[in-house]
Amino acid sequence: MTWLGKCLTLVSVFFVFFCVASDAFEGRLRIINDNYTFSKELENKTSAKFTLLAKLVIAGVDDIYKNSEMAPIYKGCEVQGFRNGSVIADFVVHFNETRNTSVLQRARTVLNESLYNGSTFEGLEFDPTRTFLQDLDECQNDDTHNCHQNAMCSNTIGSFDCYCKAGFAGNGKSCTDINECKNASLHSCNLATPGVTCLNTPGGFQCSCKTSFSGDGVTCNVINHCLAGTHTCHPNATCYSFPGPTFKCECKEERGFYGNGTHCFVGCPVNLCENGGTCIVSEVGNICKCPKGSYGERCEMGIEEATAAPLTSDKLFVIVVILASICGLLLLVLLVPCIWFLKRRLRENQDDLSPVEGQKYRPARESCVVKLEAVDEDFVLAHRGMRAIPLSSDSFREVASGLSAANEAMNQLSRIGRRSTTPPRGHDPTFDSLAFDDWMETIKSWEDQPSAAEC
Repeated sequence: MTWLGKCLTLVSVFFVFFCVASDAFEGRLRIINDNYTFSKELENKTSAKFTLLAKLVIAGVDDIYKNSEMAPIYKGCEVQGFRNGSVIADFVVHFNETRNTSVLQRARTVLNESLYNGSTFEGLEFDPTRTFLQDLDECQNDDTHNCHQNAMCSNTIGSFDCYCKAGFAGNGKSCTDINECKNASLHSCNLATPGVTCLNTPGGFQCSCKTSFSGDGVTCNVINHCLAGTHTCHPNATCYSFPGPTFKCECKEERGFYGNGTHCFVGCPVNLCENGGTCIVSEVGNICKCPKGSYGERCEMGIEEATAAPLTSDKLFVIVVILASICGLLLLVLLVPCIWFLKRRLRENQDDLSPVEGQKYRPARESCVVKLEAVDEDFVLAHRGMRAIPLSSDSFREVASGLSAANEAMNQLSRIGRRSTTPPRGHDPTFDSLAFDDWMETIKSWEDQPSAAEC
């Protein structure tokens, strides 16, 4: 297969020309006409003599194959040039692409038989002994194949094949470079080594050292720490590289950063330190160095501020008012419990001076059981007393006699109290005696009640 001409034989479709693939064979014809001799003019493909003689040769070859059995697959002929030796014409014949190796042999046979029969072609006579036809090696000329520039051309009988070179991928007609550096299995660079990098090249790769490193791509040494990024400078510092290799870091003071280069801090603001203090930038921040007589984080405190100022009349008045208020409050706090305590004592003394009044008692019987109930002028506590066992008439008289004596004793105490104090308003001095007399009458009436044994 070849391409006709630099696609010299073309197919035109709507004035658009396409190259046509074909099986191509190269041949040689020796013109023996006396009136045709080689001249320098035939070396020029644009000369009139070259154009005329080329048309005659093409017409003769066309006549041979178009009148043979190969007419159905014959595509055409093109003249490559002329050489000295009478005139020797180099030409190429094209047939439909068949990739059949027998086409060459058939084409050679047809050509030789026509020439040996003494046939003339457009008035040209050819020497059959100096004529031959062989396979055209399309790979020898870039004009006769369409393999990609990064492909290999492999000649075959009547045709050729294209194969992409190593490091490229495609069908031979189109080949794309493979980036081996993107696939660790396709390169041998040790990227774990500092400074080593993989550089892709057309059809391959190369292990090299990064910028600011030097070496063979297997081992790389730093030659510029600043460019290599192996320095320890602060982001707000400038790195300066020196031979050795060494480097130096300087904070960008023009941008307000200060420090040792490894650590950079924002510089002192204007008027940070007061009273003439000096701002010092350190690794822990800005520090104010205070002059004599000042102190504080920003030297804002002076020694004179620690000395007590003399008291003025206004300050003295305020102090007196404050102290008086405090004393008044304390006095009020102490006076309240004192008043309460005195009132309590007075109440207790009044209770001690009140006369002893007699207490009234009365007997009661419930289910043949006798109870003594205390009787109060204001209220009565029900069943307040002692529970007695059932008494006989004799026992009850003895109890009544004892109660009579107790009541007499209470009357005596009441008289003594009345002599020493004035009886309270509304109190009847004879109430206790009358109550006791009534109680005795009640006792006597109980003598007629049935005894415990009778119950």
